[in-house]
Amino acid sequence: MSRTFFAHPKHWQDEEVDRWVQALIADGAESVVPGRDDYQANIAIEMTIDSWIRSIARRRDLGTGQRVYALIVVPGTTVGKATAHIVRSALEAGIPVASVALEPGTDKIRSAVLVRDIDLEDAEDFTSGWSLVLADT
Repeated sequence: MSRTFFAHPKHWQDEEVDRWVQALIADGAESVVPGRDDYQANIAIEMTIDSWIRSIARRRDLGTGQRVYALIVVPGTTVGKATAHIVRSALEAGIPVASVALEPGTDKIRSAVLVRDIDLEDAEDFTSGWSLVLADT
């Protein structure tokens, strides 16, 4: 099974995260794991936030040896520090990262564009100081 990691902002309420997860599944994703769920399941093993962030891109299924996540999905094109590091780790590991947008006023995916890089815009803005560089720009 191909799993997608949904790298949502930490401050999002559960309802917003769940809405996006359902939209991704309706758009064809086999299995979507939100960051909040992965964090809860793995932080005790990883011990620190930095270790957890790095583990997302390198973690492998013990039974198959395959990467746990085949795709990282990010809502929008501006991210905070933790998501920026998740994106950077994924890109370095060769895991595709997609920036996704919903149709305004709906729960339907409007667009999904591959990310090719990430730029630091404001190192002091931990919630939105990084911009995704999209493959079509």
